Order: sequence, then C-alpha cells, then structure tokens
Amino acid sequence: MNIKILLLIFLLLNLFQVHSQDTLRHSIYFDVNKYDLKATEKSSLDAFLKKVDVLNILSIELSGHTDSDGSISYNQKLSQNRVKTVDVYFAKLNLKTTGSLEFGELKPIDDNSKDEGKAKNRRVEVTIVVQAAPRIQDDIQDLYKQLEQKKQTFCIDPNRDTIIALEQGTIIAIQAGTFVNQKGCVTISAKEVYKKSDMLLENLSTMSNGKQLESGGMIYLEATSTSGKLLYPSKDISIFIPTEDYKEDMKLFKGSRDAHNEMNWSGIDQRLRQVSPKDFSDCGEMNEGRNCGPRCKVFCRIGRIGNGIAGMTNKNVRIGNQQFRKCQRNMRKSTRRLRKNIGSPLGLTSNCDSIRKLMEKYGVNNFNDLQMKMNKGLMDSIGLTTLEELQAELTKQRNREIEKEITTGQSSVETLSYYSFDTKQMGWINCDRFASDPGPKINMETPEKIKENKDCKLVFDAIRSVMSPSYTNSSTYHFDNIPKDALVHLVYLRYESGIIYVSIHAMKTQEIAPEPDWKKVSLEELKEIFQQFDK
Repeated sequence: MNIKILLLIFLLLNLFQVHSQDTLRHSIYFDVNKYDLKATEKSSLDAFLKKVDVLNILSIELSGHTDSDGSISYNQKLSQNRVKTVDVYFAKLNLKTTGSLEFGELKPIDDNSKDEGKAKNRRVEVTIVVQAAPRIQDDIQDLYKQLEQKKQTFCIDPNRDTIIALEQGTIIAIQAGTFVNQKGCVTISAKEVYKKSDMLLENLSTMSNGKQLESGGMIYLEATSTSGKLLYPSKDISIFIPTEDYKEDMKLFKGSRDAHNEMNWSGIDQRLRQVSPKDFSDCGEMNEGRNCGPRCKVFCRIGRIGNGIAGMTNKNVRIGNQQFRKCQRNMRKSTRRLRKNIGSPLGLTSNCDSIRKLMEKYGVNNFNDLQMKMNKGLMDSIGLTTLEELQAELTKQRNREIEKEITTGQSSVETLSYYSFDTKQMGWINCDRFASDPGPKINMETPEKIKENKDCKLVFDAIRSVMSPSYTNSSTYHFDNIPKDALVHLVYLRYESGIIYVSIHAMKTQEIAPEPDWKKVSLEELKEIFQQFDK
C-alpha cells in the first residue's frame, strides 16, 4: 500500500482518538513539609472522582511538587512521598495509577516568594484520561417522534363489511374482500389531523410543490396482516371526513416526505363528494315495502351499534337483531341479482341513499322529521321550538359551543357535512384547496441558520394552513411567495441534548423575521403551547 495512504490513515486514527477522549485534571494540596492527605483534600478528591466515568478510564497520571524551601534533594524526596500517598489512596478505591513523576521544586505554578504562592506549589496533580461517550447528533426528527399522536388501531375481519368510526368523527367503510387472501385479523391503523396544533405535532404542513394549501382535514391510513406485512386494498375504501364548513373547491391530495422530512402534497385524480342531509330534501320518503327497511349501510350500522350492545343482555333485543340480520341478508341477495341484471349498484355514492340511512338511524320517514330529530338536543339546550328559529340562531352565532356539539356528534343538520370519497390510496391523505389570497406576495427571511436539530413553521391565523420553510439558495430558514401582511405565528423549534426549546412570534408577514427568543419547555408544555393555534 502507498506509504502516503498509510500515513494518512495513521493521522486520521490518531485524530479520532484525540477527539474521542476526555482529559480531567485535579490538584491535591499539602501542608509545609507534609505528605499526609488532609481531610479537606480527601473530600475534594472524592467529589472530583464522582464526576469521572471510572469504567471508561484509560489512564491515571500523578505528578508531585513542592515549594522552594529546603534543598533540592529534600524536595525531590518530599514530592515522591506525596505521590505515593495519593497512589495508595487510589488503590483503596480500586483505581490503578498508570504513571507518576516527581518534580520537587522544579515546576512551580506560582510565586515561591509569597506564602500564597508556596501553598499552591505544594501539590500533587492528578490527570485522568477517559474514553468519551459517543456524541449523539441531535435531530429535530427525534423530537417529532415523541410528539406524534398514537395511531388508532382496529382488528377487522377481512371477509365482512366493516364500518370504523374514528375519535374525531372520521368514518371509514371497508367492503368484504377488500384485502384478499388474508386469514385472521387485518389491523387497520389510522390518524386524524383536523387542528393546526396536530399539524405541528405531526410535522405536517400544507404545501404542494411550493404552493400554499388550506386543509379541510388530513388522515393517515394503514393496513397490516397478522405478520405485520403492509397490505393494499383491492377495492375502494369509502372515507367520510367531517366538516362544519363545506367548501366546493376542495380536492384530494396524497402526502410524501421530501429530503428534509417536510410533507409535500400531490393531487389525486379522485372525485370528492359532499354528503349533507340539508341538500337531500328532494329525495322523498323512504320505501315502506320492506319489513326491515332499506339496505343497512354506513349510517344505519353506526346507528345500530347500541342495539348490538343491548342484545348481549336482553333476549328480546337479541331476537330482534337476529331477525333484522336475516332480513338484511335476503335483501343483499336481491340487490346482487339486481346488479347482475341491470348493472345498477346501490352503493355509498348515492346522496339519496345516504339520506335514507340517516332517516333510518333516527326512525323517521321524511326530511322534516329528520331535521327535527337531529336538532332536538341542540334546540332544547338553547330554548328553541321550530326549525326556523334554529336556522336564524345558527346564522347569527356559529360559536364554539355549537362547534363542540358538532365534534361530539350532537350536530346540527344545517352545519354538519362530510367530504366523502372512495380510494385505494393508503398513507397520508389530505382534503385541500389552494390558498387564494389575491394580494401581493413577499419572501420572508429568518436569521436562524438551518441545522438538523432545528425547525421553523409559519402558522396562518385566518385559515387552516401551516407553511414549511424553503431550503433553497440560503443557509437560513426562509419562506417564499407568502401573502404580505398576513397575520401569522412564526414558530421556531430547537432540540438540544434532549431538551426542547421553542420561540413563537405573533406577527404580520414581513421580509425580515424576528430572531428567536428561546424558552425551555417540557414535552407536555409544548403541546399546550401549540393548542393556542386552535382557538
């Protein structure tokens, strides 16, 4: 091998060795002409050794010294005795010294003409070299792993139709046979992200190839076999994303992480439907010709969950449930024959079919009664008796209490609706529209340098939108092509040696952003701070 290459390797190895070790020093002081270890010095040495990683000690070197009083030979012998005293003490602690030197009066560190200087020179210097613990590079992604929400998991039978209702109101309908050749449980894992605080905790932003989006709701969907293998559907899965403010221009996007682990959303060519009872008044009355009602699908099954629970302890309810299921099986056979003969599936895509499910859930057969039933709890709580009064009240005040009613399921038919779609897409899915601020745009530069243990986000006050920074043509975090003078919160995050630092500025967008004012917080405190963006 070339001698130059060998020399380079040798130098690199030695450089690594230097940087992978720590050198610790301590001095032990003695009285005039003495070499016994004083109690105060023993306590000081013990305190020093407690800070040493004794299991990783590479060497312990001792050097003895005296002041200049006495002869050179006397001082040489005195320094030897002082070193021996310390060496014996280390041996009692099961610590073996690896070398010693006795300098007598030859290496003073202070002026021997003064008593204070002489006291500092009467010493034994301890030098301990330890193998340094490997330095762990801080990474902001380690913090995000601690912040992300826990997945909601469900074990489903792949051979049966399944309706899953998530915690924040998302509904997932999975047909039998969607996951083929599966025996036993298929685990469905899901996350819901409807709030700006959750977007921050999940390190999610609303950007599509550099363009700002406004989110109507994000979900994460995953399916795994009993062995943990990822599964992909062979049939469309129907998903209903709840909203109290339906927007016609919302579209579907799928998410993927870029090189900086920022989320980028790409459009999906998939039809997005609105499912809302208020738009279905022309559907007419339910068919009365069947003794168990129409086909029981999404909303019907959700409404009958209570019947299944009651049937566990009540025999009459259990018999009723069995008769209902038998009737439904016969109806499914008739439906399959109808599909075969005329090719007209009665699926979840029909708006009138959806309103009929709601009518069945609430036990009514016309749209007016449905409105009254769905709104009864709300109307009673605010002292209203007619739908007209309720409509006027809802128009006048869409306050947080009503929003809370919506999220807990006691919703107003006038405000609750769903973004509904059928898809085979798994992973992150987002209901979005492109932000449409017609005003001037600017680029905003921050003073904070881009580092692996930091992140920066821009949270917009007026819309459900979180912008990630741009990483091009700059060593600092910056935001490109953003609305000028928009009300935002600029969020800085830093993760250092396991400690979280945050800085938040309420401001209008401007060309030069303020410097971070770092504050140390706990994990729970950070979550509480982010919740302010949901108000």
